Amino acid sequence: MSAIYTPNKNLAEPQVNNDTGWGTTWNSNAVILDGAFGGATSLTSTTGTVVLTASQYQNLYLNISGSTTGSVTYQVPYGVGGWWIINNVATPNTNAILFGMATTSSTVTLPAYGGTQQPTIVCSDGTQVYIPSAAPVQSVIPSGTVMPFYQAGAPTGWTKVTTANDGVLRVVSGSTGGSGAGAVAFSTMFNVPNSGVTGPTALTIAELPSTVADYGTTGTIQLGTGTAGVYAQNSVGNQPHTHPLLALKYYDVIICSKN
Repeated sequence: MSAIYTPNKNLAEPQVNNDTGWGTTWNSNAVILDGAFGGATSLTSTTGTVVLTASQYQNLYLNISGSTTGSVTYQVPYGVGGWWIINNVATPNTNAILFGMATTSSTVTLPAYGGTQQPTIVCSDGTQVYIPSAAPVQSVIPSGTVMPFYQAGAPTGWTKVTTANDGVLRVVSGSTGGSGAGAVAFSTMFNVPNSGVTGPTALTIAELPSTVADYGTTGTIQLGTGTAGVYAQNSVGNQPHTHPLLALKYYDVIICSKN
């Protein structure tokens, strides 16, 4: 029975119900797996397109060096998936160094050598290659979502909503979420000093609430030869009073919309 190999790292699969060669096969696979976790391949082509062999792409690190005479494209065979850490120190840095998938147009351009190593992680799903940082990522927060943030500027990927300003937040259970009302700004409503008192103020008679006093039935008191009427006097204080200034404590937030 002919040997069967895995598609990505080209590992030999031991034959079922056949003890012959198990030790040799697994020893060879162990070397390949070890390289996949930390092995290195040196690549020094000067120009053109180079399709990597299994022994070359099985390693984790691909170290590209040497002097090039033109652009170089390194490729893995179609169907090979995995990821590699590629160090590009090839010179001159005016010649492009690319990494791609054979028989396809899928390629990525590696960062040019700038005097130090430029490690780049490149991934393959068997049909195309890409650099993870440049791959499209589906956001878990839908575009258009609006949220408050306790910071001065909008975070990356968000835009500050400037139409909402100098107001308070109200929690509702109905369908009015996402809207606002009212005309008096927060800073106007609570525009008071942080401490102190207001006043003193003395109320005038006109500012006192109206009162009704019942002194009973009007009568006269006979004192000797004269007559005196009943007389009542209601006396009120005229002392000024003050009120403490209570400045509401607050924290400024911004509202942002997801791009």
